Amino acid sequence: MQRLREALVKTIPAECFVNGSSISESGRSFSIKLARDEQVLAAKLDHPAMNWPESQKVCDAVFLCCLPDRDELLVALVELKGTDVRDARKQIEATSRALCNRQKALKQAHTQPVKAAVQLLGKMGHGKGVLGVIVSAVGLPLDYKERAKIWKNYKIIFWTKSGQAREMSCRELAGKFRG
Repeated sequence: MQRLREALVKTIPAECFVNGSSISESGRSFSIKLARDEQVLAAKLDHPAMNWPESQKVCDAVFLCCLPDRDELLVALVELKGTDVRDARKQIEATSRALCNRQKALKQAHTQPVKAAVQLLGKMGHGKGVLGVIVSAVGLPLDYKERAKIWKNYKIIFWTKSGQAREMSCRELAGKFRG
């Protein structure tokens, strides 16, 4: 994961990376408890060093999970929210577009050094999409049609956790992603 971190520094400044595997903000927290064969890399995307334009909506963090039994990295975009969960969804969608350089977005995460670092981990990218995780005081009501539209347009599957999210493993988090 260190090579991946070094490769991502062109997209995510070094001071944005988190030591460990948890973030806290606004009275909410999200944490990954690593099993012995799991690896995780986390970065705060709303850190001032990211230097986003003022109008750019971004979520709080990205977690990259490496599991030995998966061919892809699990990418989780995490937003810690109080009650405005609709805004959280928009932040995750905008972050996904910006990081993946869709629709002439702001950042380019899929550079050759990043691809090479992912391959050194024995992985083939992040598969079909990303997991959007919202930790909030209330859940995000999404019906089937809305979920299908989000998947079609953004390749994001949302999982919401009301209250405080308990510490979970990368494998448990991967179980939330059915892409």
